[in-house]
Order: sequence, then C-alpha cells, then structure tokens
Amino acid sequence: MTYSLYIGNKRYSSWSMRPWVLLKALDVPFEEKLNLFKPGIRQPEFLSFSPSGKVPCLHDNTTSVVVWDSLAICEYIAESHPGAWPTDTRARAFARSAAAEMHSGFSSIRNECGMNVGMRITLASPSEGLKDDLRRLNELFNEGLEKFGGPWIAGKEFTIADAMFAPISSRCKTNGFGLVSGRPLGSQFTKRNAEQELEAMLRLQNKIEVKVEVEQQAWRERHHLIVWENLAF
Repeated sequence: MTYSLYIGNKRYSSWSMRPWVLLKALDVPFEEKLNLFKPGIRQPEFLSFSPSGKVPCLHDNTTSVVVWDSLAICEYIAESHPGAWPTDTRARAFARSAAAEMHSGFSSIRNECGMNVGMRITLASPSEGLKDDLRRLNELFNEGLEKFGGPWIAGKEFTIADAMFAPISSRCKTNGFGLVSGRPLGSQFTKRNAEQELEAMLRLQNKIEVKVEVEQQAWRERHHLIVWENLAF
C-alpha cells in the first residue's frame, strides 16, 4: 500500500484517531501500524518510525516521505485527495480555521474529559473552562451548519475539519454530556444545528467504537485504566 499509518491505541489516542478516520472516510487504502503505549510519558521505541517519537506518523511508501502530527498528516493526504477539504472557497476557509482551532484549542475538554472509547462516567463538577469550551464548540458547529447547510461542519461532505472533531464525540459520550438537550450540561448549550453535527459525529463514532471493541478488546492498557480509577467523579 502507498501509506503506512503508525498509530497508538484508538481507544485512548485521539490524535491517532483523527487521520485514521479521515483515511477511512475518504476510502483511501492504508496499512495500519498499531503501537501500544507503555507506562510513562515518553515512548522511546516510537523514534524508530516517528521523528517526534509520537503518534500518529504517516509513511508514504511511494515517495519515502514521512509526516508526523495529525493536522500535518491530514494536510499531506489532502494534496493527493482533494475531497479532504471543501471545494467551495468560503467553506474551505472555515473548515481550515475550525480544524486549526481544534488542533490548538479546547484545552479544558482535553484535560477534563479523558479519551477512553467505550467507557461511561458522569463528570460531577465541570469547570468554567470546560463550560466555555462547550459553548465555543456549540457556536462553531452552529456557524458552520448554518452557513453551509450540513450535515457536516462545512457542508455536504466529511472533511478534515470533521476528522479533527471526531474524537470530541467520544469524549462527550464517555463523560455523559454533549450539546443534546436533556443530558448533563445540555440545555445551556443546545441549538438544533449543533445537535445535528454532534449526532452525526456520534453515528460515525458508533461505527468506530464497534471496530475498537472488536479489534482491541484484548489491548486495554492497564496504566490507562488506573488513571481513570483514581479520578474522583
């Protein structure tokens, strides 16, 4: 295959999930190279395939190009697969901005709402920072859907922007809240269009989650579970 995508366990690695979801959505063939995390922050063995020592990392086996970092990988894929970004100039500009904002922002969601596909918890005391992130997420989804008609963030087609936000659906599902009315934190952030985007993400996530549960059930990493067990919810 042209591409080899080196990733971590999709159950825990939101950054790994993003380019993986994009390649799947675009129906681009690739070889998945799974590398399980070990306890500790650094994974020195990852340096054998990734200049940063982190995942994800894409190897283009035709050109011998190596690309690391989720957004950089997605941009590289877009060079050969135009459907990765919207064709409309305005929609493309919005999608790029949204993807970049996800890449650099939403720190409270990342820090307070851990990534663990399949786990269900209740977050008892969300911080003001988390509430602000959810408000911004709601605003962003509504702006895109109202401007470009949906069902995705920037129009009719799934793009890099949607891939960058795909793990958000898992975090919302895991932590028992979202933009949907009736769920914890829901009513104060709810707008119909934002619900539409999140539900579309959740439908996609359901497909991903089945794959994760079936293929990776034996790969649950104890050091990740210990962290969750020690949290006070």
